[in-house]
Amino acid sequence: MRLIVGLFAVMTTIIVAAYVMVFTSFGHGIILPIIESNIEKNLKINDAKFTNFTLSTNSINTTLTLDNQPIHIEGKFNLIKKLIDLQYDIKIDDLSVFNTISNQKLQGTFYTNGKVIGVLGNIGIEGKATFADGKTNYELFVKEDNIKNIKFSLVNLSVEKLLWMVSQPQYTTGTLNINGTINSLNNLDGDIVTKLTNGVLNSEFINKTFEQNLPKKATYETTINTKLAKENIISTVDFNSFVAQLGTKKTTFNIPSKKLTSDYILDVPSLNTLYFITNQKLKGGITINGDITFDKTLLATFNSKKFDGTMKGKLDNNKLNVQLDNIQSTKLLDMLYYPEIFKSNIRLDLDYDIATKKGLSKLSSNNGQFLTNQTTQMLKQFTKYDLTMEVYDVTNLTTKIDNTLLENELFMKSKNSQIKSKVFTVDTAKSTINADLTLQYRKYDMGLKLNGAIADPKVKLDIGKAIENKAKEKIKEKLNKELKDKLKNENIGNILNNIFK
Repeated sequence: MRLIVGLFAVMTTIIVAAYVMVFTSFGHGIILPIIESNIEKNLKINDAKFTNFTLSTNSINTTLTLDNQPIHIEGKFNLIKKLIDLQYDIKIDDLSVFNTISNQKLQGTFYTNGKVIGVLGNIGIEGKATFADGKTNYELFVKEDNIKNIKFSLVNLSVEKLLWMVSQPQYTTGTLNINGTINSLNNLDGDIVTKLTNGVLNSEFINKTFEQNLPKKATYETTINTKLAKENIISTVDFNSFVAQLGTKKTTFNIPSKKLTSDYILDVPSLNTLYFITNQKLKGGITINGDITFDKTLLATFNSKKFDGTMKGKLDNNKLNVQLDNIQSTKLLDMLYYPEIFKSNIRLDLDYDIATKKGLSKLSSNNGQFLTNQTTQMLKQFTKYDLTMEVYDVTNLTTKIDNTLLENELFMKSKNSQIKSKVFTVDTAKSTINADLTLQYRKYDMGLKLNGAIADPKVKLDIGKAIENKAKEKIKEKLNKELKDKLKNENIGNILNNIFK
């Protein structure tokens, strides 16, 4: 009996002590400093303090300040039935309070309020938040160890304000809207729609930081529809910008492996808008499709039908390979704003390093013909032959690329002519050409020089050797006519031949 009484006394003492500690101001004075100390330690902040704390057997009303940022909680609960009905109000005027715990430099404000209702082990949370000049609504259920039935909408968030809040450079401005439903976080399942509108890249900052040449009005917008499916995040993307429209039917990101795979179709209505990348004026548009894989490194393929032929290639990290087949040269020259002086179907193989901006291209064609131009007309006046009638069975052009400077080696051969390059350079940034060519045309040897703007170069035809040959022919014709009988003398004929040489 004494033992029972003793045990009862001990249990009574524990219950009374617990009541005193939890529900009386005396107990609060002992337990709250311990709680505050643990909050400071876990959140890695300087000062955590309960400015008021009222707790009864069925209600709570308290305000916790974290480095002067208040968190207010009040409401009712039932310990026996484990029912909870609480309201919360959090006002963070300075997010830098959480820099240490987030391992991220934060700044700005974050306000949220809402309610927590339910039974322990199955709680619903519903609230609103304000940050980045936008508004957010959210609701979710916490059931045992799973967060489920998450619904959220982020409305009119400022992209530049978001970047500022996480202390990132102001790469862009724009308005962000996100709506989503996630059925379960443990077994990832849900749908999210992300829209960014009124996007404008900060061209001045990007050009200065990354040595680019973006135009001032670099606008864009995008819509991304995302499906969460266990280990995969599957999206369709619609991206529109001042230079191109990009779309994907299926972009898959595998969470465990961090591998990204995607198809894509890219439409560039006006290639001339890419001048900030190409340093070359371009005419017309192009549509390209292909696949992308990012698995630690980037691998992208591309295909297009252009200039009556085909284009294909791949980008392996910084290494770019482009192959053109059966391309109509006049249409390619027209795209480049070059004079349409040569007609043929061409093949090209290009290897280029995007990082170093260096590369090598090899172009070849057969059955090519010159079109009427200033040079062919000059040759026709002098030789009485029309170069445009020549068919070039062999045309090879090898080009070394060093940023905007192209060093070319040219060789062309037809039945009656042959063209080689001594010096042949093109500067795409300045749109200039400097070419020194040798031309063997029938029985004439000539030099051909092109210098100046590619669209309208100065053409100089060096026909000194050809004139010399033609003069010899005229002299021989004259001597043959005047000295018919005497030229039959072998000695006299040899003397005259040596003079001509």
